[in-house]
Amino acid sequence: MRAGLGNNLLRLIDLITIYKDNIKIKINTNNIKISRFCKPNILGSKGKKNRKSLLLSETLFRKEKIDLDLYFNTVKTHTTKEDILGIHFRGTDFVKWKKHSIIPPSFFLDSLEQFNNYSKIYVVTDDPTHNNIKELMSSNIFIGKSVFLFSNSEYSDFAILSRTNKIIASPSTFSLCASMFGPKDIVYPKKYATLEKNSPFWTNLINGEKPNYTNIFLK
Repeated sequence: MRAGLGNNLLRLIDLITIYKDNIKIKINTNNIKISRFCKPNILGSKGKKNRKSLLLSETLFRKEKIDLDLYFNTVKTHTTKEDILGIHFRGTDFVKWKKHSIIPPSFFLDSLEQFNNYSKIYVVTDDPTHNNIKELMSSNIFIGKSVFLFSNSEYSDFAILSRTNKIIASPSTFSLCASMFGPKDIVYPKKYATLEKNSPFWTNLINGEKPNYTNIFLK
């Protein structure tokens, strides 16, 4: 699951935060594929014995941050000189357990008008046949632009999304981590954030607090 990738990365960041002063610490994960995003000294466990649950506010809004580049293979420079706008739409499991997280095309289209200077756009999704994607891709706003739709493995899609310059996204840890590892700028729907009143992460953003590892804008 794509959420699993984002959650695992955040758990690793959370654990590194806890043990950052211990040079000899080894952090393990049950997900072997996660190692492709980690530096060689970071091993692949979800750290259950150290932290039973993960709150995004604990990791992203802490007073002191760690240098992600020391532990992960983040994207410092882009492989192309072109400016690329990323769009991430998440469907699949959201449809069943978190329907209000299915973001309507209007949010993406309104945001696209604000960033109309981008000539190349990468649309990344786990649900390419969703009606919202069909409506989005058929919009006239894409006329004259180079638009690419990606829906492959969660790992290749993550790498592609992290190599854009800015991300307009569904509310998920997948897109959040992609922005942390790449462009550092991500736009989330403000309407969604206001609905998540029990989430410290979203309420912090509504209250104007800024996270450490990426620039989050609510629109």
